Amino acid sequence: LYSGLTFGGQLQIKQVKGDYFMSVELDPFFTKMTELLNGVHSTRSLNLHVEKIIHPLRVKYRLQTNALQIKRLSQFNKLRFYAFNEVYRFGNSLISNWRKGYNLQIEYHYIRSKFNGLSARSNLWNNRHEFKTTLQFQFSRQVNTSLILLRYFGKDLQPLDLFDCSINWMINNKYRIYMQGFNLLNRKIFVEQLVQVNSISRNRQELIGRRIILGIDIPL
Repeated sequence: LYSGLTFGGQLQIKQVKGDYFMSVELDPFFTKMTELLNGVHSTRSLNLHVEKIIHPLRVKYRLQTNALQIKRLSQFNKLRFYAFNEVYRFGNSLISNWRKGYNLQIEYHYIRSKFNGLSARSNLWNNRHEFKTTLQFQFSRQVNTSLILLRYFGKDLQPLDLFDCSINWMINNKYRIYMQGFNLLNRKIFVEQLVQVNSISRNRQELIGRRIILGIDIPL
């Protein structure tokens, strides 16, 4: 069970000059969640993104930063402690506007994380990179789908490739039936890494790397 409180807002600055439309948006928000069974779980996040839309080329370029801190009660070898995960994420993307039912988006993200709380005397740093390509198709106003291919790599980490697919079907502009599934293409490498880090039986970790979700949204 969780209880929490979120504060947020939005500041937009827009300007049109010739064939160019420039937009700067600031979306700060602060969230603190309390996990009633296992202590406090707090999340602090600040987002900033800058967009520039170029009409003649029908593309949009976006820069985005995100700072996040998560405090979570953890346990290792029967010793309980609060673990802090501080994440700084920088990304940029190039997005094409819809053209005859399809859309293409290319993204790059740099993620730098610091973990403390595991030891009283040391902090752990981690640097990661993500390349993401998204291809969307709109078959009609009711049916659309997206295909995502993501490559994830970093220092002392073998590259991982993830394929994600989702299909959405709107009924009467009110109800949504959807299916989403992903498959980790090099699942064996991912499983071996988790086994080495967590010393967990290989049989349990073989379940990780593939998932299918079927659902329906019904507004109340």
